[in-house]
Amino acid sequence: FCRVMRALLGAARRAASAAACSAANIASKPTGKRLFGATAVVGAAAFSSVYAFDSAARPDFSLSGAKVMTWGQGGSGQLGFGESTINWLAPRGAEGVDQEDIVHIAAGWKHTAVLTKEGEVWTFGCGQYGRLGHGDQADQLTPRLVFGLDGVKVTSIACGGYHTAAVSDKGELYVWGRGWDGELGSGTTKSADEPQLVSGLKGKKVVQVSCGDSFTLALTDSGELYSFGTGYEGQLGHGSKTNELAPKKVEGFGGEKVTKIATGKEHCLAVTESGSLFSWGADDYGQLGVGKRARYMREPTEVRKLKVRSCKADSLSQLAYIKRQAKKHDNSKKASQYFNTCIHAHRNA
Repeated sequence: FCRVMRALLGAARRAASAAACSAANIASKPTGKRLFGATAVVGAAAFSSVYAFDSAARPDFSLSGAKVMTWGQGGSGQLGFGESTINWLAPRGAEGVDQEDIVHIAAGWKHTAVLTKEGEVWTFGCGQYGRLGHGDQADQLTPRLVFGLDGVKVTSIACGGYHTAAVSDKGELYVWGRGWDGELGSGTTKSADEPQLVSGLKGKKVVQVSCGDSFTLALTDSGELYSFGTGYEGQLGHGSKTNELAPKKVEGFGGEKVTKIATGKEHCLAVTESGSLFSWGADDYGQLGVGKRARYMREPTEVRKLKVRSCKADSLSQLAYIKRQAKKHDNSKKASQYFNTCIHAHRNA
C-alpha cells in the first residue's frame, strides 16, 4: 500500500493540537523492517512543515508551493517516480506535479490521486479495473491528468482499494474503477475506466466523499449520509450485509446532521453536529472503539460520550480529535483497552 505524505515548502500554520511532525523530529536510517514504535522519517530534513492525510481526510485550507513526497511499495508506479520501483525506503519527490499547487492527495491499493488548486485531478500507479480514469487499464508511472473531468472543477478526492472518487464544486460526485460490488453507485456491477457521474445523488449537493476497500460514502450539505458498495461487514450502515449498487441513505444518528466522515478498509466513522462520534462495520481489532470487540456492527453505534470535531480512519484503526469531554471515563485497562487504540484525545482542563 502506497504511503503518501505532502511536504509543504512554504510556511504553513497549523493548530498546535494537530501538529504531528516538524523538521527537528526527522532523522533515522532507511529500513525495510516493520517498526512498532514512533520513528522519525528519514530524508525529509528539508521539510519546513508536513501535512499528512489519507483518502478519508480533506484539508480545510489551501496551501501553495507544495511538493508531493512518496515512499513505500512502488511496483505499479504508484510512487510517481517514472519507474516501477519495488520498494523505496525514504521520501522522494514524485515527478510531473512538483510545481503544481497541490491541495489534496489520496492513496488506494497501488494507485495515487492528486488534486491541484485549479481543481484538476492527476492519477498514477496501477491502472487495473480503470481506477486511474484514463480510459484504459494501463499502469501510469508518473502523474497524468484525468481528462474525463475536463470542465469540472474538483474540490475533493478519495481512493478506495480499486476505485477513485471526486467531488465537484457543484456538489456532483464522480467515480471510476472497479465496480464489482456496486462501489461506483451506478446501479450495476460494471467497472468504469473513466469518471462517471453518480446519478443516484442527483439533486443532492455532495460536500465530502470517503472510500473504503470496496464501498463509498457520500456526505451532502444537508447532513445526510449515503453509502453504496459491499456491505458484508456492515460497513454500509444499513443493518444488513447486503451490497448496495446505488446510493442509499444511512440512518441511525438520532436525527442529527452528519458533519464529517471517514472510512477504513471495512469500517466507517461519522461525526454529527453535536460532536458525537459514531462507528460501524468490521471490528476485528476493536477499531470501532465501542469498548468491546465484536465481529462487526452493521448500524452506526455511538462511541461513548465524546465531543469530536473531526475524525480519520485507516485500514484497522482510527483517530478522532476531541473537542470537549464532559466528564472523565474509567481509566482502567479493562474499560479502555479498545477505546485507547482508536481515539487520540486532547482533553480540555
